[in-house]
Amino acid sequence: PRVDAETVDRALSVRAGDRDPEAGPDIERYPWKLLTYEGLAERHYALSRPEHRGALRNVPRTTLEERARYMFDVDRYESVEAALEDVDRTAGWDRMYEVRESHNDVTFIDEFLTEEFVRERNYFTYEYSHAGEGFRVASVDAGDVKRKLLLQFTNFGKPSITVLDGNFKNRGELLLAHQYNGIALDEATAKATLKRVFELWGRPVNLATIRTEYTDREVERARRDGREPDGTEVGVRFQYDGGAVTEHDLDPEIESRIAADEIDYDTKPEDWLA
Repeated sequence: PRVDAETVDRALSVRAGDRDPEAGPDIERYPWKLLTYEGLAERHYALSRPEHRGALRNVPRTTLEERARYMFDVDRYESVEAALEDVDRTAGWDRMYEVRESHNDVTFIDEFLTEEFVRERNYFTYEYSHAGEGFRVASVDAGDVKRKLLLQFTNFGKPSITVLDGNFKNRGELLLAHQYNGIALDEATAKATLKRVFELWGRPVNLATIRTEYTDREVERARRDGREPDGTEVGVRFQYDGGAVTEHDLDPEIESRIAADEIDYDTKPEDWLA
């Protein structure tokens, strides 16, 4: 059945005033709530709609082979209507629930973000061009796109911050460390966060991180050469003591503890022209 009879009875009782409004769905605003699981599946099955049925007649066999990996047997059905009657409209939903039960966000992207999907959906990565002073498309490679998307789910897309010392320099200061993974911190957000942590800690708060710095000379030279500038990774320690956020050189030993090994999410090609 496409319509849930019990839900219809409750909705009609509510409409007649025999039941509390919360006892049934508002069929004026949400008429689809009267449908069963099968009814919903049919409602969302695009080819069931008359205006879309011509697609089955017009799509060439070669396209079906490439995109759907199956072919229709031209002798099996006499009409589009007959073919649709034999469609299991819940198959896609069942598969979706199955995948949702067995995959999390990371494993889903890793398995289903294929080269074909990236190409047909026009996915790409973008990076900031220091020479061009703006964001540009960096790569359309499926591996690069997957790497960027997976980064968004690493620690929920947030930087990993750990406590290195609760008595930094024997002065009761808190030393936090950004576990650098090739992606620099948003410094404005980091500084604002330090101020809030200071209110909780009650003493000066420090944050160790690494950023890439570019000299004006190198940026200009790279622009003339049609390439991206070579930057230098520098350790820095931000400190907030209730006044202004200050910057200090980072101790080499601390820098070595937070530096990335070979992790890099930069997808800029080597010959990216500025």
